[in-house]
Amino acid sequence: MGGEAAVRISKNPDTFVGVDVALISAELAAATPKDASYVDGLPILIVEVLSPSDRHRQVMRKVDAYTNAGVPVVWVMDPDLELVTVIEPGKPAQAFNITQNVPSHPLMPGLGASVKDLFA
Repeated sequence: MGGEAAVRISKNPDTFVGVDVALISAELAAATPKDASYVDGLPILIVEVLSPSDRHRQVMRKVDAYTNAGVPVVWVMDPDLELVTVIEPGKPAQAFNITQNVPSHPLMPGLGASVKDLFA
C-alpha cells in the first residue's frame, strides 16, 4: 500500500495514521474490504520517506507511535542523504547507505533491497 495509506494502529483510543508505504500480511489484506477507507490492523513494515519539510523530532514521534503500537519494522528513507534507517522495537537503529543493502527480515523473507535501487 502506498500514498498516505490510512491505517488504524491501535484501539481504545483509536489511533489512525497516514503512512507513505505499508506492507501488510496476506491475512490482513484478505480481511480488509476492497472499498475500506483504512486498514484495521498493524502492518509488518511501515516506510516513511522524508521530505525537505520534515523535522527529525516529528518523524521520530511517528516512528515511536508505530513501534509502540507493535509494528515490527519501520524504514525511514532520507532521499537527500540516500540513507535508509531500519528501526525495530528493542534494537538499536541501523542505517544503510547507498553502497549497502537493507537485509531481509524474518517476517519479510526476500524483501532485502539495495539502497541504491531504492533511490534510483
